[in-house]
Amino acid sequence: KKMTPAIALVSCTSTLKVVENLQARTKAIIDFDIREVKVTKCRQILKNTKVVTGLVEHVNSSKKQITLDSKEILSYGKLCICSGARPKLLCDNNSRVIGIRDVDSVVELGKKLSAARRVVIVGNGGIAMELVHALHIAQASMAKEGTKKDGGSVIEYHKIEIIWVVRDRMLGHTFLDRTASAYLLPFLFPKKDPTCPPPSVDSSSGDGTT
Repeated sequence: KKMTPAIALVSCTSTLKVVENLQARTKAIIDFDIREVKVTKCRQILKNTKVVTGLVEHVNSSKKQITLDSKEILSYGKLCICSGARPKLLCDNNSRVIGIRDVDSVVELGKKLSAARRVVIVGNGGIAMELVHALHIAQASMAKEGTKKDGGSVIEYHKIEIIWVVRDRMLGHTFLDRTASAYLLPFLFPKKDPTCPPPSVDSSSGDGTT
């Protein structure tokens, strides 16, 4: 007897993000990879899940039904609405200001940074810390390579001025205390490579760390 899927997953896109290689490092730290998978592939992997591509036009809470733009009606016992979130940007409709939320926004950022001379990073959370560190390491790596040929053309790597703006009195305030922040600084900004100086950090509190 064919079993009816216990879960119906509705997506407005043809791809879904799945978690792979889940590993618990400590009680509070978990490593995992996120990969985009086609909906058709998800239908093969998720045996107890009905994956539907479409937009929800109406929710009838009394009948416990949702109506899709294809006019298909799905019944439910429990409904979980995961509509996502949008980053709060400093200003709207500015091509030079973008927010990081998902894989697509990271790809867009990478394209913009490829030709950037100065980058201003606002925020003191995990994404800001990883982005500053990644830019610093990338510059150190490119500085060691110098110039290289790519299909007959010569690529010249340029240094990026990184300005990190935080409002706290220490870096990583969201996750770290003062002692942990001070311990992390030498690893975040190694001083071994003089060709790639650490970024400047401005603090609105007047007590920034450089």
